[in-house]
Amino acid sequence: MKADPLARTCLSCLTPEQLSELDDDLERAWLIQGELLPKQNLKFNGWGVSYHYEPAGRVSGDYCDLSAPDTEISIFLIGDVSGKGVAASLLMSRLHAIFRSLIEVGLGVSELVERANHLLATRR
Repeated sequence: MKADPLARTCLSCLTPEQLSELDDDLERAWLIQGELLPKQNLKFNGWGVSYHYEPAGRVSGDYCDLSAPDTEISIFLIGDVSGKGVAASLLMSRLHAIFRSLIEVGLGVSELVERANHLLATRR
């Protein structure tokens, strides 16, 4: 079983430069993950939407998305990817991409979730 690369690394064994690089990487990951979230105070189809997102750590598997394709249907997704930290945030990013791609196809909710589950569970 492969361990989380961050868990395999002794942080106290890193040089100050390496710790700084790790901190910079986590900061960039946090910024990228934040860009995947819906914009605040959205208005569409006569609705106003607001939410509060507060992950447990700098990056996480917490998932929140809102999509209003060119139909009358709006889709709000919320979830929590199992695990923590970088690995969970990468899985969340993959889930985000899968849902965004499938939403554009115009599938119904049950088929959307079924296909997303199949794509997420398929290892290549």
